[in-house]
Amino acid sequence: MVQELLPLLPAALTSEQAVVCLLCLLAGVFFWLGGSIWSRGIITLFAVAIGALLGMYVPRWQLWPVNSMAAAVLGAVGLGLIAYLAERLWMGLTLGFVLACWATLGTWIQQRPANFEFLERPAWQLENLTPPQHAYDIYRRLPSEVQNVLPFAVGTALLSGVAIAFLWPRLGRALGMSMLGVTTCVVFGLALVSTQQPGWLQYIPAPPMSQAGTLIGLAMVGLLAQWPFLAARTRPHDEPPSSALAAPAQPPPGRDSVDRHLAKIFS
Repeated sequence: MVQELLPLLPAALTSEQAVVCLLCLLAGVFFWLGGSIWSRGIITLFAVAIGALLGMYVPRWQLWPVNSMAAAVLGAVGLGLIAYLAERLWMGLTLGFVLACWATLGTWIQQRPANFEFLERPAWQLENLTPPQHAYDIYRRLPSEVQNVLPFAVGTALLSGVAIAFLWPRLGRALGMSMLGVTTCVVFGLALVSTQQPGWLQYIPAPPMSQAGTLIGLAMVGLLAQWPFLAARTRPHDEPPSSALAAPAQPPPGRDSVDRHLAKIFS
């Protein structure tokens, strides 16, 4: 599994890029162990960034006569507001996206032919492609075995993430942030290790099933670490204890009973 990711990572990093990778790694640790507590703010920030990027670049890709800066501001405000109001939906989309990434990697590992070599295109054929066109070009160059399975695997993962977030909101927040943190740590941690300390790669377990089990175990650790805080946050503070709920309501004591009780005390 890790061996499949290494060719996709940069062969060298500048000092500035290494600092960015380190900051992303620290952010991944935060998402992994405590991101669900502030999930609404984190998801809103993600949506603002996505809206700004889409508003800036989509008019350029489609050659629309629109001011890209105004579209970026409008996209950031619009998607940020939608994400803040519909946190459960966006949390499901986040969990579904992470599951889809894992499903894509698993499909590639399991369905790729042993002797398959990815067809490389010259740079002049790719320089004018937009990111959606580039992604579609990569998909068309995949082996037919992967193409037949990949859309179903990605769609199932995305729908599963949304369904988990709507059916079990607390589980969706904790699992989504835990898996997002693990994925971020793995990607940027491998980028740092492979370029700064490549000798450390020998400590990663070689069998793919061991690597998959390690990732699942880390995701479960993050889930268990965040669960008590979510339970404490969602528990209403003004709820009476169960014994008070079970006991029948008693009428307030009358004036005569209070007088008799006081007379008994002071007599």
